[in-house]
Amino acid sequence: MKLTVNLCAIILSFMTALIIISVFFRYALNNSIMWSAELTRYLMVFLSMFGAALALRNDEHIGLSILYDKLSIQCQRLIDIFRYTLLFLFSCLLAYEGFKFAVTTEATGEILPISMKYPHSIMFFAALLMMLILLSKIQKLLFYKK
Repeated sequence: MKLTVNLCAIILSFMTALIIISVFFRYALNNSIMWSAELTRYLMVFLSMFGAALALRNDEHIGLSILYDKLSIQCQRLIDIFRYTLLFLFSCLLAYEGFKFAVTTEATGEILPISMKYPHSIMFFAALLMMLILLSKIQKLLFYKK
């Protein structure tokens, strides 16, 4: 997980520097960097997908826990197992569709001369990361007592 956190920090730092440099070139030098907006969009998608996996790891997604908090520990464990299983199945679907989408695309970037297979593959890799996180959470709930 530290690798993912560090990767997100690097991506965010690079995005920030790229935007600052792009704004400087546009307004101070009157010469815009054409590819900076496209690269920033790709990096934002990468950051969002890996950030979603990190939020899942830390149970930081938005939720309503008014009823959940009033349930017994056993009921909470059953609900958590059910919830993580559904999320795992969704992540499997996301990985499958992400892989299919990345492999079948023939497009290239609007400005950057790269195959869109690379930006599109992030959905597959982030879904795999989410699947590993969810398997770990389900295993802990099934085999370890709190």
